[in-house]
Amino acid sequence: MHISFIIISYNTRELTGNALRSVYEQTRGVEFTVWVVDNASTDGSAEMIAAQFPAVHLIRSTANLGFGKANNIALREVRSKYVFLLNPDALLLNNAAKIFFDFMERPENREVAACGGALYYGGLTPQPSFGNFPSAAGVLFEQALLHKLFRGFYNSRLATGVKEHPRAVTTVDYLSGAALFLRKKALDAVMRIFFFILRTQS
Repeated sequence: MHISFIIISYNTRELTGNALRSVYEQTRGVEFTVWVVDNASTDGSAEMIAAQFPAVHLIRSTANLGFGKANNIALREVRSKYVFLLNPDALLLNNAAKIFFDFMERPENREVAACGGALYYGGLTPQPSFGNFPSAAGVLFEQALLHKLFRGFYNSRLATGVKEHPRAVTTVDYLSGAALFLRKKALDAVMRIFFFILRTQS
């Protein structure tokens, strides 16, 4: 299997349904499965998914585990080459999974662990979808009162970059988790290191 979509739902019945429909409508030319971890929703989310999307691998949690723990439950189960983490309030506007898959499959990108695309607000206004770690000067700037004055400018600059260069590929320090495409092998390696560190410190 090429790609496993993972969506975490918690009382987002309508939003999750829309997200799932966009996945099935937009994704073509690549093998994929869809996993949803429902965090003990009380609005009928799990029942809706089971009834309307029988192909989805639905995991019903008995408690609200939050985003991280719920994703880890699904990640332990998937056996695909790539994982696509998608927020329940996100909609695919194109065949993003195939675009990401083709990008990651290029020989020159075999060391790339994750990629993501442009994100937009409801009115298709670009929103920040990536960022870089702060420099020493940036940290000082963050603490300054001027940060409040320029925060809006910074966010609009990121959004403008997406708007002016929607197909540009650039290296960044981090990506938004709202629509995050991960190489499963790299993710597994990071998790092994993480748990090794935990064991050595215990």
